[in-house]
Amino acid sequence: MGRDPPKAIRVMAVPLIFAFLLSSVQLYIDSFWCAGLGPDANSAITLAGPVYWVLLDIGAGLGVGASTAISRALGAKDYGRSNSLASQSIVLIAAVSVCLSALLFAGSRSMISFMSGGENVDLSMEYLMPFLLFSPFLTLNGVILGMLRSEGEARKSSGLSVAASLINIALDPILIYALDMGLLGASLATVISFIATTAAGMYWYASGKMFIRPRFRGFRFIREQIWDICRVGIPHSLELALIPLMMMPQNALVVRVGGTDGMITYSLPYRYITLAMVPVQAIAASMIPVVSYAIGMRNEANVMSGIRYAFKASILISLVLTAALIILAEPFSFAFTYSEDMARFRSEIAMVIRIYAIALVSICLTHLCSSVLQALCFSQLATVTMFIREILFILFYYISTFFSMTAIYWSLDLAEYLGLIMMLACVWYALRKKYPGSRLLGRARAAGT
Repeated sequence: MGRDPPKAIRVMAVPLIFAFLLSSVQLYIDSFWCAGLGPDANSAITLAGPVYWVLLDIGAGLGVGASTAISRALGAKDYGRSNSLASQSIVLIAAVSVCLSALLFAGSRSMISFMSGGENVDLSMEYLMPFLLFSPFLTLNGVILGMLRSEGEARKSSGLSVAASLINIALDPILIYALDMGLLGASLATVISFIATTAAGMYWYASGKMFIRPRFRGFRFIREQIWDICRVGIPHSLELALIPLMMMPQNALVVRVGGTDGMITYSLPYRYITLAMVPVQAIAASMIPVVSYAIGMRNEANVMSGIRYAFKASILISLVLTAALIILAEPFSFAFTYSEDMARFRSEIAMVIRIYAIALVSICLTHLCSSVLQALCFSQLATVTMFIREILFILFYYISTFFSMTAIYWSLDLAEYLGLIMMLACVWYALRKKYPGSRLLGRARAAGT
């Protein structure tokens, strides 16, 4: 990570692509198997999604905070601090997850009822309950993966993600159909996969097999280290959690226009956008520890080299995948509409895949910009910008309620590109603030980043 940032990003990103791809396929597989349960089941998964993603996003956000802080300590060769930061991160997220689960348990039924207009609430709660009961495993998973990436162990991080995905994929048909557990079986399969892989990661660290060695004997919170984790982790957690939370009024507006059928055609095509984002998500996740390590080394050239490479690779990949989605929209739509009940949605889902594909470049680059701001410790800028972007979604969706579902599909594209413009401005400001007058910044301008 200290010698060749572009190569480090490539080496770390390749295994992460496979891991993130399988993680995204989990959503696809849940929707695929639950399609056999009828439209109400898929609608219930979509309605429960925002609450489920809040849990995962808090863990992922604090995991990024831990990864950033630990990577800076490793770059500065302060190994005692990196070990202590790991201990602080694990205990912090365990405490946060218990409190968060209690809050979500108290409010989730009301939130789902608000989104759905009172429909499918019981089905959504059936799917959601295992996630709330076992939330510490979901949130700790994000911190463990972040710690592994901070010390360059992308293969181990990917291995845990791959294992979780394979466990979930194997258990889905058994629990949903063979044991006749329906939606409850789908969520239990996911929970079991998180329990197994989180336990494996904790064992690696507890047994001293990793370079970073957290210690819990005589543990006490260290305010300065908690702040070092949280100054990136909390804004990023809020940024990630804002998306599912703001999805609630957005989903309510979608249901207002198209009913539960509209929710299906609005949400299922986005599964392919989620899959197409995976390579850029892997690049961004690899870039954060590489750039943070360079910041710890006080090596400005490596910082800029890593950022420039991440932007160039992300633009190229997202353009190629945009073309693939547009060309293959028809066969992709069949995966969610193979059952007789779902076949009537096929042509509209194919159309929506093409509309969303136009926004793929903006979605990918917005995610990368947010990661750059986290690495540079300007997470607050990313959070504020993401909040404004989500407000734009609500505003555009509200205007679309006077027209049709097609207006909602296109308003998603418009909001995404406006959000990207704001994110790029924030990245430019952060670079100028951190490295004023740098010649490397001039090279970045010439490269169009």
